[in-house]
Parts: sequence; structure tokens; C-alpha cells
Amino acid sequence: MLWPTDPEGGAGAVRVEVRGDRDGARAVEVLGALDWPAVAAGGVAAVAALAAARGTIGRIGAFGLADRAVPTGALLADLADRGVKAARFTGSPSEAA
Repeated sequence: MLWPTDPEGGAGAVRVEVRGDRDGARAVEVLGALDWPAVAAGGVAAVAALAAARGTIGRIGAFGLADRAVPTGALLADLADRGVKAARFTGSPSEAA
């Protein structure tokens, strides 16, 4: 490169796909975020901390956000309020055809 790269590497994206059973049926949840890594990480940390302070986390003990302890819709809405571009992917290729 002719010039130094940004320490953060520029904008990035993450896609998370979770598969499992929900109410006795197979389910797939796909979420994503697009932003500068520090902005997205800071937004998620802030939303998680606020959920803990409000008492809206669905369980006690050690766990990750992937345990669905924080409702996904509320998490995405709070991230959007903070300017983090987050999305929930819905549908399937067969439904789009």
C-alpha cells in the first residue's frame, strides 16, 4: 500500500446464523450488522449493559447474547437507535421465487 491503512480496517460486516429448535420445530435465525467495528461493538455493549440495568435480560448467570436472553427485536431496535446498521434476514430463496 502507498499509505498506512486505517487501524480499524474500515467498515465491516458480520452475519450470524443460528439453527435449532423453537417450540418443537426447526428454526433458523439470521442476523447481521454493518458498521465500523468499534461502533458496532460499542453499540452492542451499550445495548447489553442497558438491558442488564433495566432488568430485561431473560436469565441470570453467565451467558452470551446468542442465548437469546435479550429479545432479538429489541436488541436490533436499540442498535438502530444508536446508528448501527443491523438487520434480521427473513424468508428463504424458495419463498422469493
